[in-house]
Parts: sequence; structure tokens; C-alpha cells
Amino acid sequence: MKRYLVLLLSLCLVLSMGMSYAAAEEKIHLTAWFETAFKGIDDPTAEGAEYGDFMRYVADLYMQQNPNVEIEVVVVSGQERSAKLAVAVQSNEMPDLMFDTHFSLMDYAHAGLLVPLNDIVTEDDDRTDIPAAVWDNVTFGEDIFMFPFTSEDGHMAINLDLFEQAGCMDYVPEGDIGQWTPEEFLECLRALKKGLPEDVYPFALYAGSATGDTWTNLLLRMFGADFFSEDKTEIVLNDEKGVKALEFLLQLQEEGLIAPGAETLTSDDAGQLFLNKKTAVSIFNVLFENSLNEGLANGTIEEPFNIKYCYIPNEAGPACFTYVFGSVVWNTGDETKIAAAKDFVKFYSAMPYAKSSSAMLPFRSSVAQEVAATDPVKAALTESLQYSVNFNQFVPGYLQLRSVFFPEMQAAYTGEKTAQEALDSFAEKGNEILAESVMDSVLLNP
Repeated sequence: MKRYLVLLLSLCLVLSMGMSYAAAEEKIHLTAWFETAFKGIDDPTAEGAEYGDFMRYVADLYMQQNPNVEIEVVVVSGQERSAKLAVAVQSNEMPDLMFDTHFSLMDYAHAGLLVPLNDIVTEDDDRTDIPAAVWDNVTFGEDIFMFPFTSEDGHMAINLDLFEQAGCMDYVPEGDIGQWTPEEFLECLRALKKGLPEDVYPFALYAGSATGDTWTNLLLRMFGADFFSEDKTEIVLNDEKGVKALEFLLQLQEEGLIAPGAETLTSDDAGQLFLNKKTAVSIFNVLFENSLNEGLANGTIEEPFNIKYCYIPNEAGPACFTYVFGSVVWNTGDETKIAAAKDFVKFYSAMPYAKSSSAMLPFRSSVAQEVAATDPVKAALTESLQYSVNFNQFVPGYLQLRSVFFPEMQAAYTGEKTAQEALDSFAEKGNEILAESVMDSVLLNP
């Protein structure tokens, strides 16, 4: 009966959207690519499958209600994404739509290969139900290039048990999601060092690879610095505020407040140290929490521990970030297919199917409210996304910029370069990439 009601609701939704493709004379074939690294659900009533299965499910429903539309769901791993897209673009055989992260796909908007989705975004529903800060991540000027679906959030967390063991409960920030100023964070780490065993560290920094560098990006903003100029044409992180932030991180290293070897540690290493109870404070998000729960279930983590989420320390107030997972529609030149692809995106991005976003972190406050009864922490995290910082600022060439960023952080952690030298070098190398990318951007050069 429950499944029947869900299907009935979906039919009502479809009818209310005024779809016309069922009456089309010719078959419309759509190719939909979906990245599968994260757990989703195969229908709105059951958990446990990958998002690829969920997409096949909603594609089947859509095709039943629109028999002249044929949707081919293609599963693409994160490791294959770049290579497959490069071949597809070169051969002009892009998919009609794609589900992935915003920072992985926004360069294609600059290349003119994604179509705006403004016409399927409603002001009284989508705009009010999803935080403005989330929309900011996928909007350039007045144009929306991705329909947000779910989030891999960027927060931090503390091990409350270790805080209690160290006699540092007075340093636990208040609120559902805690908040420190940089000064409060430093005082907290110093107190933890005094109270923790020698083999347990207050915190961990890392620069072993570009993966997870967004937490570092946010830490470098703690005193008000920004990465890019307002017109998105220049790296400005090497100003006084950015240098102050990097010097702050190097101070943590000098005082022994972080795990050794930051230049070789990865974000996964930092997360694992926390899960293994070797750090009291860590970068953290819903995926690390899932890893914790899986570890407890399979015995790789022996005992549970109490966790409290926190914002990333910031002088100005609450700060976090989000990897927006959502859908884009490719500019294939076929207006009929583009319209059908948009319609399908709207179909599964709206209620009731948006409920599947709770497998990670839902964007919609309406979904978060439903989740709150069983998972109040996840609901609080959704609420916190109003403070999400647009870490890539929709600049062209962002993925290339990451490749020259983390080596400079390595040089700072090893002492090869001062904070000023490292950020100056990043700005010099990065601005060369950015200048070329700006010239090639159809959004910046209409």
C-alpha cells in the first residue's frame, strides 16, 4: 500500500507539471550519466542501494508516464568521469543530462556546454525550500546551471569522550552545531594537548593530495580572506588576511597541536585518525559519519563515541561548505531533447523523490523537517547550510587550480617556504591558469 501511495503521489506530481512528451509523435532518447560513489535509495520507501539504482527507478517511472521518452541510465565512476567526459566533448556525444558534483562540472558551463535551468526552478517552492547559499554555488550571474539534489557537507567534529577525558568540556562550543573563533579554537587545542595522551593529537592538517582541500580553503578564510577577486579573474589569497590564516595553521604545527606529517597526510588519513580516536577534533561530514557507523557494524571500530558537529573556525561567524550534488543538462543542440532532459531533472529533483536526498544531506528544508524526528543532527546540518561558503566561486579552471594549490601547502608545512612565499607562488602559478581560463570562458566573454 505504501508503495502504491508513493506511485500515486508521483503521478499527481507529473500531471501537475504539465508534461507533454507522452503525446510526442517521435521517440525521444535521453542518455543520463550518474556518478555512483554515494549511497542512495532504489525507491522513496527503502534504503540501501546506490544512486544509480535510484535513477533507474525514477527513469522507469518517468518512461511509464511518458512512453515516447526513452532514458538510458549510464553509471560512471568518479575515477572515470574526467576521461569519459573529455572523449564525449571532443566527439560531440555528450550525455543529455548528468548527476554529479558542482565543482566537477561548472567548467563546462564556462565552455558553453551546459544549458541554464532557470525555467524549471520555481520561486515559491524550489527557491524557498533550498538555502540561498546552495543556489549561489550553482549560479553564474542570473543563470542556474545545476539543480541541487543532495550534499556532501563540509563541517568539523569533536570527540566529546576525548574532550571529557582531557578535562576540556568547557571548550566545547555551544549550539546544535558548535562555533569557534580562531582564538577560541587555538585555546581549545592547547588545552587538549595538555590533557590528552601523547599518542592522541588535538587536530590534524593535511596536504597529501588535492582531495579534501576545501577544508583547508575554508581555514585559510578564517580571518576574512577570499581566494578570488569579485570579478573571478584573479587569485587574491596572498593578501594580509590569507597569510595570517596560513601562519595560524603553521603555528598549530610548531606547537605540536596537530598530528605529524601534514605534508603527506590526506583528508582520508585525517578522517581515519579521528575515527580511530587519535585526534580529538577533525574535518568531518556525513560520509565520515557513515564510515563510523559502518566501522562499528563490521567491528573495525570497537567502541562508539559521542560526536558533536562544528562549523569551521572563522572570525566573522559560522562557516561551512557544501559539495552540491545535482543535475545538469548538456547543450547538445537538440532543443526537443534538452526540453525533455530538463523535464526529467525536474521530475526526480522535486517531491516526493527528493526524499532520497536524505541518504546524504538533504538540501530541502521540507525533507529535513521530516528527517528531524529520527535524525535531528542531519536536520541541523541542513539548517546550517545557510552559512555555506561558495568555495570555488564558479571561477573557470578551478580543477586545474587545485593541482597547484596543495604543493604550495606542502612546501609551507615542510618549512621550504614561508606562508607569504607559498601563497605568492600559488597566486603566480594559479593566475596563469586563471587568465587562460577566463579568456576561454563564454560566460565571462559573452
